[in-house]
Amino acid sequence: MKNTHNQHIKYSVLFDTSFNTIKHHLQDSEWMFVDLRSDDELTDFPMIHGFKQIAFYEEIVDQSILDYKQGLFTPSALKSPKKLEALFPKDKKIVLICRRGIRAQYLKNALLHLNYSDVLNVGSIHDYQ
Repeated sequence: MKNTHNQHIKYSVLFDTSFNTIKHHLQDSEWMFVDLRSDDELTDFPMIHGFKQIAFYEEIVDQSILDYKQGLFTPSALKSPKKLEALFPKDKKIVLICRRGIRAQYLKNALLHLNYSDVLNVGSIHDYQ
């Protein structure tokens, strides 16, 4: 969903699907399952087997790939679209999860802005433990 007027894009956090409805794709090479939580967050709720960790703050925000303003994505937040595309191949169906679903939604909106077509936010890790 590209915004050509560089206005704020505000999205509600509505989870696209439940992880339980797509978990049979965990071994499918066309899918990429990504946990956006940091190492510290993994101590309370471990990663789901089959997910890859790409820590949102450490690997995306701190690397100046994407600015983060909680709950509000703007196209100007994209600092390095090419680096973001290197982390998330466009030919994969991308499934995102984090602690509450907010960072996953923010990143999903950034990827949609870059014309990704298959990005799902499955929400909060708390829903699957």
